[in-house]
Amino acid sequence: MIQQIASAAEEQSSTGETIANTLEHVAEITGQTATAVQNSSQSSLQLDELAQELQQVVGEFKLRTKTDVGSGDQGASVGTRISSQDPSV
Repeated sequence: MIQQIASAAEEQSSTGETIANTLEHVAEITGQTATAVQNSSQSSLQLDELAQELQQVVGEFKLRTKTDVGSGDQGASVGTRISSQDPSV
């Protein structure tokens, strides 16, 4: 009977160690996940800023349509706009 108690105590101890190791692993993964979430959030904010900047830049361009050409509209075309901003063009 004492042998059985000792065996059961040993088994419980082993199971306790397994649980402790598993919890440690879960804590490690949780930390990695939190870091990944922060990085993802930061990247999302940067992407939003870039999208807003792109929208502003694209909003400055005016494409000529057939109607514009026929009405004598002298709005800047994409080519004209780019060459006026970039002296190398």
